[in-house]
Amino acid sequence: MKSLLNLYLIPLIVTLFNVVSNVLATLVTSPGQKPLTIAFAAIILFIVAAIMYRPKPVTVTIGEPIPIISETDKKRYSKKGLIVCISLYKPWEGTTADKLLPGQRIEAANKFDFKTLDFPKSNLAPAIEAVNCHKEKLEQCWFISTNGIGPENSSSTYVQSLIKYLQDVKGIKHCEFHSEHFVQFVQASDIQQTKKTRDYVDEIYKIAKSKYKISEDDMAADITGALKFIGLGVTLACLDGHRQIQLIGTNYDPNQKTKGLYPVIYDFEPVLQQN
Repeated sequence: MKSLLNLYLIPLIVTLFNVVSNVLATLVTSPGQKPLTIAFAAIILFIVAAIMYRPKPVTVTIGEPIPIISETDKKRYSKKGLIVCISLYKPWEGTTADKLLPGQRIEAANKFDFKTLDFPKSNLAPAIEAVNCHKEKLEQCWFISTNGIGPENSSSTYVQSLIKYLQDVKGIKHCEFHSEHFVQFVQASDIQQTKKTRDYVDEIYKIAKSKYKISEDDMAADITGALKFIGLGVTLACLDGHRQIQLIGTNYDPNQKTKGLYPVIYDFEPVLQQN
């Protein structure tokens, strides 16, 4: 992009400079022309600045999505670092956990009783698959959850129990899990929450690189379970062309019944277009 910019802009600036130099030389040698000289120079500088810094149209290039389905895919595309947005726990209708009162669910979470909560039969199933598909190489995993008004409205309430499930049931013991990042859920403050999430993600990527030596290309951010303002914050933080977004898709059999979840990694980058 820089080479294209230089191809057109530099010759134009050189030409303008030559013209301005000639005109200024004539004005400076003419008596009583100092104010006119200054005004003319200011106008020319303004024109040059406008040419150099005029707004450019922006488009987004999207790379070929990468589905991670087979064991070969997992070995090839699994990441060392992962960011996962966590939804507020909700069991599937008709399950044992669905019959529990909110206080009973919180008690089970505080006791790390993931068997009672039955995470695979809840809306946290995508988060489980988001992590499990990378277990081949995964070293560091950061959860971004919400902290609402009371534990019953906070997805952070269930994060520690979810971590225990991933370690004990899925066997992901070699990965270090981080749960210190949560977004305060306050009604009608989406702008602040989006910005806070974006800042969290930027911070996580910096920590991953400086402390754990994990490059941006070897990480992904899963936004499947994110509230809309959190998902937007993660996406805005991943617009540099090296940070990848992950979403969890669903496999269906010929009868349109679900038969499993699978991650898809998306690579995208905003590009300034030439006028």
